[in-house]
Amino acid sequence: MARIRSIEDHEVDNGLREIFQASKKRYNVVPNIIRTLAHWPDYLRLFWITNETMFEDNGGSIDPATRHMIALLVCRNLHCHYGYAWHMLNLRQLGVSSEMVAALSESFRNAELSDRQKTILAYAEKMTRSAYAVSDREIDRLKSHDLGDKEIVTITAVTAFTTSYAQIALALGVPFES
Repeated sequence: MARIRSIEDHEVDNGLREIFQASKKRYNVVPNIIRTLAHWPDYLRLFWITNETMFEDNGGSIDPATRHMIALLVCRNLHCHYGYAWHMLNLRQLGVSSEMVAALSESFRNAELSDRQKTILAYAEKMTRSAYAVSDREIDRLKSHDLGDKEIVTITAVTAFTTSYAQIALALGVPFES
């Protein structure tokens, strides 16, 4: 149950109207996290740009499906049902089978993923649970799968961003769209 009210379409000022319209175009709905963050317009703008950067295909070597797998894992580990449901939908829209999504929901270690993807997800899991415990060993494992500095920063940023908005959704009780 939402702990604060969402901003409705008619309350949005011109500065945020573009984000609401883009959300409706992309998702067929304005996600409740967007409606909630609209209470702080500057943060919503930052969130929107960051979300677009994190999950869109921008030519990096970490494909959007793997980025959403990272986010799904983070949300599962943080018990954020809101983010979890969104990333499940995104994975399905990217063509990931329902069987694979179900396998990821149980344990990525048993899913039919490449060793590279499993290493990425293991890193994201460790970072989510105890970032202070990430060591050279985890970075070396990523590098052993031909992941360079840019890719490692991408994986780390996707994990951190997802952790941040999952905590917001959890703390404020942001409900999944009905």
